[in-house]
Amino acid sequence: MAGLTSGVAFLLLLWTAGVGGTEVKAKISEDVILPCWSERAITLLEWKMQGKDSEGFVFFFRENRSYESYQIPSFKHRVQLSDPKMKDGNMSVTLKNVTSSDSGEYECSFHISRKHRSRRATDFSYTVKLRVVDGNSAGDLEQHGGRQPLAMAVPLLALFAVVAVLIAFWKLKAHTEQPAADEAGEQQEV
Repeated sequence: MAGLTSGVAFLLLLWTAGVGGTEVKAKISEDVILPCWSERAITLLEWKMQGKDSEGFVFFFRENRSYESYQIPSFKHRVQLSDPKMKDGNMSVTLKNVTSSDSGEYECSFHISRKHRSRRATDFSYTVKLRVVDGNSAGDLEQHGGRQPLAMAVPLLALFAVVAVLIAFWKLKAHTEQPAADEAGEQQEV
C-alpha cells in the first residue's frame, strides 16, 4: 500500500511539473493557488518570481515556519501555504488579492537535508506561470478552473493508469503470496 501512495505522490509531482510548467489563470483581486508538491519531507522551501528582486522571495519557509522578513515587499501579508501542515507533500502557496503585476513565472524550489552532506542541495524546482486577467478577458476561467483543459486531462489520465497498474500489481502480489503461505501450512501439518 505504501507503494501505491508514493506512486500517486510521484504522479502529482509530474502533474505539477508538467511539460513546460503549469499555467494558472486568475482574475484581478482574486486569490490563486500556485501548485507545488514533494514526495519527501523538506527542510527549506523557496518561492521566487522570475524578473523580480533577486534578493527576496515571494515566500520563504524553513524550520517549520515562514519568514516574511525575506519576502519582496509587494508580497508581504499576501502569500501563505495553502495547507499549513503541508499534508501529502503539498507545498502550494495561496497568493491573495492578485494584481496585474503578479503575472509572470514563479519557481518553487525545495531542499531536503542529507545525512552525509554538509550543505543543502536543491532537489527539485518547478515553474508555474501565472496569468492575471481583468474580469472582461477571463472567459475560460469559469469553464476550466483557471487551467488549460488538455493540460489537466493528460496528467489525470496518466494518474488513473498508474493507479490502476499499482492496484493490479498489489492484488497480484497478495494473490501469489497466499498460495505460498498455504503450501507452507500444509507441509507443517504432515
